[in-house]
Amino acid sequence: GKTEAAIAACVYANKRWILLSSTIIRQALRTELLLDESVNSIFLIDGITSTTRGNDAHWSLIEKTLKMPTLKIIEHPDIFIRDGRLKVDFDFIIEIRHHEEDVIRLEDIAMSFTAFDMS
Repeated sequence: GKTEAAIAACVYANKRWILLSSTIIRQALRTELLLDESVNSIFLIDGITSTTRGNDAHWSLIEKTLKMPTLKIIEHPDIFIRDGRLKVDFDFIIEIRHHEEDVIRLEDIAMSFTAFDMS
């Protein structure tokens, strides 16, 4: 649902959405952009997919994209940051909780991603 919600928000905002990494369409991992893909676009990055599956070419594209003055949505930013390949300063972090008083701690997140392994 997270990727679908992000895509729906992009469509509603009349913005082009570009998956750089995702599990919505099997295991999407982009390594390059088309010439016009940075104009009026929002980039969607799945932190777990990039971290567990991304090669050097994919990470090079991620680094290039993060420097662009355009919107990016990173799902699982905690895992993305924990990987440590890139330093990211977020403008906003949105956490979805069951109750407002719930505490989300990175140390409580399991390190096994076999549930995301769809190969």
